[in-house]
Amino acid sequence: MYTRSVIKTEHVEFIKTWPEMITLDELCIHHGNIKSAWTPGYIDALSMLPQGCSVLVTGHAHVPMMMSYNGKMLVNPGSVGQPRNRDSRSHYAIYEDGSVTFRRVKYDIEKEQSYFGDKVDEYYKNRLTQGI
Repeated sequence: MYTRSVIKTEHVEFIKTWPEMITLDELCIHHGNIKSAWTPGYIDALSMLPQGCSVLVTGHAHVPMMMSYNGKMLVNPGSVGQPRNRDSRSHYAIYEDGSVTFRRVKYDIEKEQSYFGDKVDEYYKNRLTQGI
């Protein structure tokens, strides 16, 4: 993969020092699923939240979604640059006063693709325009 071919060892080591989860009041923010970054066990993830967290903001799947279960909420804001829901716009979410608002904005995909040059295959470049 492109990232693995260009990322420096010191950057990988720095990323490894980041916390697995960030907690801000009732929000717990985690890149993947708490149970496993590779499985969609969302209900299990909500049951594993630390005391005081009622909202899990997660990523990894690049698909915007929100669900509630047993008084807890799971939010995936989507992806700023690599959406996977067939909508190529940038996705993000705003959490305010207990509610979530999803937003989408256009960005210059062609400019983004121009940075790749020959280092990234055509499939990856094209998936940005297709949102897949």
